[in-house]
Amino acid sequence: MGNYSAPSNVVRLARRNFRASLDREFLVIQLVLPLFFIFVAGFGYTLIIPRVEGISYETFLATGAVAMTVMSSSMLSGTMIWFDRHFGMFEQILMGPFTRLQYVISVALTIVLTGIMSSALVFLVSILVSPGLILNARSILELFGSLILGSLFFGGFGIVVSLRVKSSEALAATMNLMFFVFTFLSSVFYPSYSKYLVLRLIFQINPLTYVADLVRNSLVGIPGFDIPLELGALVVESFLLVYLASLAIDRIEL
Repeated sequence: MGNYSAPSNVVRLARRNFRASLDREFLVIQLVLPLFFIFVAGFGYTLIIPRVEGISYETFLATGAVAMTVMSSSMLSGTMIWFDRHFGMFEQILMGPFTRLQYVISVALTIVLTGIMSSALVFLVSILVSPGLILNARSILELFGSLILGSLFFGGFGIVVSLRVKSSEALAATMNLMFFVFTFLSSVFYPSYSKYLVLRLIFQINPLTYVADLVRNSLVGIPGFDIPLELGALVVESFLLVYLASLAIDRIEL
């Protein structure tokens, strides 16, 4: 085998990850659920909930769907490590000119790019139903920043879960359960305040609430319960999950 630099190895692994986990069917699946919520739930509940925090419910839900998409696509991308381990690809990769660190970086890069690509598609659709979105250089940068942090957290979460379960059935069941827990106990569909203290606390420690609030703050100017606190918490949680995921990968026995 030829000699390759570390950046070149990371790029090669990332390209391989994309070919293995990203295809047209994946993108279609990632679009179906958020578009269903936007066009069915959004327009269906408009008569019941005309406005939320000063904006139409369609806009509120469309911006939440962008955050939900980055969560689902990143968690699914994070599960690629399970398939690499159980089909022998992880061992084959490390037998080549690649290191575990390069593998971790390539997976993180794949997760971030996949999350942003999927969310970008939903974002383009949300523009059609949300004419009041703030679109300028600052809002786009803030949007991408929140999506990158969300991708790192949920991708790291997907990796950690993948290395804990034994079967594909357990992996699918766990991911489906956590998708609903993260989604419906967050501010994707409704504001994070609640008259029940326990629910309000759960909403306010859910990373998806942070991502949804940051997305809405950047695109429609609606602050969450505390934007600086949410941003700081999301930064800490995202890098903590990346660290835990890298430790878990480093401990895999060949």
